[in-house]
Amino acid sequence: MADTPRLEFPEISSSQATKEVTHNEALKMLDAFQFCAVQDKDLVTSPAGVEGNVWIVAGVGGSWSTATINDLAQYYNSAWTFYTPLEGFRCYVKDEDIMYV
Repeated sequence: MADTPRLEFPEISSSQATKEVTHNEALKMLDAFQFCAVQDKDLVTSPAGVEGNVWIVAGVGGSWSTATINDLAQYYNSAWTFYTPLEGFRCYVKDEDIMYV
């Protein structure tokens, strides 16, 4: 399966079965990136997950042990997914009421 070159969203191939799985994965990623707003950027271990919420990983404890520092961590379908932001990515941090690049 191919990914888009910059954001690495999964692409649907013409002969692919269960196309909805790939489409839903891309929607989940878009949900985390578009108008990015995270709960906090200073946590060193995973918080209690709230469906759809996003955090910036400051430490790799708990359920974040497979993450990398500064990844975006999204809690979705009762599991953590991690994304590496690109240079120039902008994000609003809710608990500080400030935008970060």
